[in-house]
Amino acid sequence: MSRSRYRSSQAIAHVLGKSFVPVIVLLIVVAWFTDSGLELFKYFFQEVICDRLDFCFDASLISVDVFISFCVFVLSSIVLMFFWFESIKSKHSDKFKPIEKDNHKDERKILFVTLSTYHSRGFSNKEGEYPPGYTYDKLIENMDSFPKILQGAPISDLRCTDFQCNWLPLLQAINNYPSVEEIIVFTTSGKRGSFRQFDGFKDFVSKYYEDTGREITITPYNHPKLLTDSGYKKKYPEGLSADDMLNFAKVVLHVFDNVIAMQKKNKSINKDPNNMIAIDVTGGMASMSAVMAAISVSQGIFIHYTNTETLESQELDITAE
Repeated sequence: MSRSRYRSSQAIAHVLGKSFVPVIVLLIVVAWFTDSGLELFKYFFQEVICDRLDFCFDASLISVDVFISFCVFVLSSIVLMFFWFESIKSKHSDKFKPIEKDNHKDERKILFVTLSTYHSRGFSNKEGEYPPGYTYDKLIENMDSFPKILQGAPISDLRCTDFQCNWLPLLQAINNYPSVEEIIVFTTSGKRGSFRQFDGFKDFVSKYYEDTGREITITPYNHPKLLTDSGYKKKYPEGLSADDMLNFAKVVLHVFDNVIAMQKKNKSINKDPNNMIAIDVTGGMASMSAVMAAISVSQGIFIHYTNTETLESQELDITAE
């Protein structure tokens, strides 16, 4: 998978730290070090080794250029040693900082989410306690009776109804990004996996936004446009294993690559494709959230989380200073 989209400036900053000044100085010093080193090597090879096989050093052979090269070589060596010792003393906290405010929130068009297997939940607040909502089968059975008054309503209003379930925090995450037009859903495999409930989740989201004027496309990770690798298609046709973090990460990165490629092909988009994507870790297993969080950092993309109790949204990115 290509990582060419990862900006070189970002990579250098991640390695070297806070600003571009030391980066530029270091690159210049490395260039001087290399150039002067090659000049000295050329001199000793031609003048001392080839012409003076007895290795008798003659100071008269040293030209002004060679002397300058020697001085530059020594100076650049000292500077490089300085950078080396400074890098040893530096900490990750000197190079990276967490950012809470998403300055590109209005540009986010695609949201990556992991889907948990449905289960109903009880709810309690100052006004009293409410019993668990519908079971999954009952939810599907009563989907058409979703009250119009609740369509587009605050998610907190649904918690006191029969539609109270563990999918509400994920719905809140979608609400947190009003510009998002497509949700890419990663599901789990197995008899109790969320893959078998994808259609139910899709209908649930569609019903919630039905009369709000907001159109959202719900796309499974295994859609032909996203899962293009033949090996992945055969191995993960019906959900991913939440216990296999390595392969889950590989599939997510594969899908991510294809999404970025599609965004780049769209000539009407003049924005950084990474700014059009957000990653949500509200749903799914803890192992899946860990993988999604790691990918968000490696790709320089904001991560989003909704508190399952308070429904409060939090955004975070960790970037080079």
